[in-house]
Amino acid sequence: AIDLPVSGLSSDGWSLSGYEAQQLIARIQQNSIPLKTYIQGKPFFGIKTGLNKAFIIDQATRDRLILEDPNSAEIIKPLLAGRDVRRYAVEFKNKYLIWTYLGVPIERYAAIFDYLKQFQPQLQKRWDKGKFWWELRACDYYDRFENPKIIYPDIATTCRFALDNDGYFGSNTTYFIPSDDPYLLGILNSRLGQFYFSKVCAGLEGRGTTYLRFFSQYLERLPIRPINFDDPADVARHERMVALVERMLALHKKLAAAQTPDDKALYQRQIEATDRQIDALVYELYGLTEDEIQIIEKASR
Repeated sequence: AIDLPVSGLSSDGWSLSGYEAQQLIARIQQNSIPLKTYIQGKPFFGIKTGLNKAFIIDQATRDRLILEDPNSAEIIKPLLAGRDVRRYAVEFKNKYLIWTYLGVPIERYAAIFDYLKQFQPQLQKRWDKGKFWWELRACDYYDRFENPKIIYPDIATTCRFALDNDGYFGSNTTYFIPSDDPYLLGILNSRLGQFYFSKVCAGLEGRGTTYLRFFSQYLERLPIRPINFDDPADVARHERMVALVERMLALHKKLAAAQTPDDKALYQRQIEATDRQIDALVYELYGLTEDEIQIIEKASR
């Protein structure tokens, strides 16, 4: 049995972590604001097609459709699934979305229209289609996919937030935050972030591992320590975080391009060292004591 404080049963959602964890969560909420307030918005869902086998295509199919009709390139978009999103990096697997948005002038894309016809009976049965069988459901934020954003999987065992500056669309196994803020990215991927999500997110048990569900209601409440840009010490912390996260992003690119085991090992060591620096800075930003830090460190082992 565990002791549960009344604060753990708030109207914002239940959290069944122990008293010590609840006290620490309450502590990091001090002098912080919810992520939803920090970004002045909310996370967004990835795209729900209603029939992935029709709308999600591989590289060969993309190339063939564009060869048949160059106009096809206008509505074939690079796509990420949740499994493609890692910490500070994405691994594009050459999957693409046929982006037949509501109102798409389908007559302009003859090759794509012909391709979709093979799926017409199934596409017509979708409850969430657009006005016509070839259209995706209505979505008022399609334009945001091509803007810089922080993307993450809907289910993961650890925090896997990545910066996307390349305009990927996301499948229904992803969410994204409409921000390219390195400071925010560092907090999201920190051990403090992992501790928070492990205590508040719904979980699925599988093979001895808990898979966290990163639903928007959990993300929106993440306490973010705002920066007082009138305080030189706070500005210095912000600059340190931005520099560390930019270094982390660069190291992950080097790791992905590394050709030898020695180079991979080198970059991995540098990533781990930078991770520790980010964690230490996050602890400093939230003003945590050594005892509080140890609670988080112990939980991450």
